[in-house]
Amino acid sequence: MKALKIIVFGLLSVIMFLIIVLFEINSWPVGSSISGLVLGFSLPSLWKSIQDLTDTTEWKTSQRKLKRGDFIKDDTIIRISFAYLYRIKIGDKYLLVKNERGTGKDQPVGGVYKLFGNEKIELKNRYKVKDDNKEKFLREQAWRLKTSISSRLTKHSQLSP
Repeated sequence: MKALKIIVFGLLSVIMFLIIVLFEINSWPVGSSISGLVLGFSLPSLWKSIQDLTDTTEWKTSQRKLKRGDFIKDDTIIRISFAYLYRIKIGDKYLLVKNERGTGKDQPVGGVYKLFGNEKIELKNRYKVKDDNKEKFLREQAWRLKTSISSRLTKHSQLSP
């Protein structure tokens, strides 16, 4: 679907450009103006389609949609939490445990990663991150940090040196 959009908008843009050239060479004023208007709408759509094709993960697609809708900007602060889940299958069923928050719901086994030693300092030095200012998270040493969406940390799908 993404490739089809690029092909359609690409062909439309090329055709409109050729019509502009043809009408300008023959000094026909109306056709080039109309083609210019259509080209003005098709080129931004072509560019967005190319960007969408380069989004290789679901979170990049979601982030781009939020940016396009002006819900977030490059300096918007986001909270990043690192957690894990274990999928334990017994027969054809999965092991679930009661939620600790008192909701009475079941959940998979897992939790948030904890920071030990100089890990927090290392993350702050390597990436532009701040502590999550919720007292509970600071007390637990949970691996929850805040950063802007334009930081180096959010541009990588994994933490690597």
